Amino acid sequence: MEYTPDHDIPHVYKGNQFACANGLGAWSCITVIPAAVIILSGRRIDEFAEVGMLLVPLTAMLFLFFGLSSLTLWYFIADANQLDVRNHNLIFLKRTFLWGDISSVVLDYNRAELLLKNGSKKVIRAESLNNRDWLALKQHLLRIGMPVKDEVDYEQAVTPQAKRDSRRLNRGMAVLFLVITGGAAILIDKDVARWVLGLWVVLGFMLGLVVMFFWYMMGGNDNTVNDEDKQQ
Repeated sequence: MEYTPDHDIPHVYKGNQFACANGLGAWSCITVIPAAVIILSGRRIDEFAEVGMLLVPLTAMLFLFFGLSSLTLWYFIADANQLDVRNHNLIFLKRTFLWGDISSVVLDYNRAELLLKNGSKKVIRAESLNNRDWLALKQHLLRIGMPVKDEVDYEQAVTPQAKRDSRRLNRGMAVLFLVITGGAAILIDKDVARWVLGLWVVLGFMLGLVVMFFWYMMGGNDNTVNDEDKQQ
């Protein structure tokens, strides 16, 4: 493995968890959704005690979803000797891989597959990293002499053409947000029950998260990149 002067300096490839669907979904489950239910129901917090034990399984489900979503929010810290894999939210979880134990790395959409010399494979989901973060990680691995297979072609994924595809998603989400808020305004004007208004907002919010989730799972801007390759 080749040594470079910056090898001893830890390099962090973290991204922003609030810029991805899983990060937004995780924190919304324990912040936005409970707050929306409380505010739109018109009840005080102490009045929810009347519901009794029903709150226990509901709260448990929200925190379970928070934990499951957080399992896709890993990030990387690389130094001279090892690769640390840590979690944005579940800070008590940590994995460490010595460079000498890794035979090669496969980069796929929002995940890295570490092929170990003992024959095993570790798959790390890192939804918070954007294409530039993945490209920086790939370049770091190549600099230290680690074999890397790039299934995405991150050099192409950071081109202006690919960025335009990402902006189209953002515009679509903005339209969805306007539809939700417009519908909420109409429902308020009609003086409907607050639970109907709350249900509308929550379902609309969850629909937006589902759209973003499937967009990421389908490879995000993969189609745009392929179209660009064809033109070349």
